[in-house]
Amino acid sequence: MNALAPRSAIAAILFCACGMLRLPAAPPRTEIVQYASGSETVRGFLALPGVPGRRTAILLVHGDSGLTEWIQDEARNFAAQGYVALAVDLYRGRVAADDEEAHELARGLPDDRAVRDVEAAFAYLASRKDVSSSRIGAIGWQTGGWFALELAIHEPKLAPAPSATPRCPSVPATLLRFTPQCSGALAPIRRESLPTKLQPSKTR
Repeated sequence: MNALAPRSAIAAILFCACGMLRLPAAPPRTEIVQYASGSETVRGFLALPGVPGRRTAILLVHGDSGLTEWIQDEARNFAAQGYVALAVDLYRGRVAADDEEAHELARGLPDDRAVRDVEAAFAYLASRKDVSSSRIGAIGWQTGGWFALELAIHEPKLAPAPSATPRCPSVPATLLRFTPQCSGALAPIRRESLPTKLQPSKTR
């Protein structure tokens, strides 16, 4: 019997087993980015997929507490699923320590400035080479849900996406181009709830 035969068989088995192994996906990359909003320079939390490529993008508009770790984690979760995700910072770096401060920050936020910031964030995403400009959606929670809906009304290039907002806006559904999720709950919005146009795009 050829003594090399068993070793060859073992080598073949090992080769086949190694071929079946999958390397772990590269973790999302994050950074703080700056972009112009009117005469101001504002910042946002950007999360990118670990593998470069041209992607569908999601704009996240935080709730009453501000750009919290929870919102940043949502951006990371979207990036892990293949999206370029940008979380805006409407409070200019302030984050509420409790519900009372969250209500104060939300009440003190100028609507026109917030709308301008969200529009600026959309323009920033559309200008990026790693974003497919026709595949950008915006989602928001609580007060941020209202500003995501405002963007949907005024920005025709925005792809429709759900937002969790305390109550539905009194505007025609045809103007919004989608039906909002009318709930104030601060809960994740899953990829499966997004329309086909906002499913992760194949990289190229």
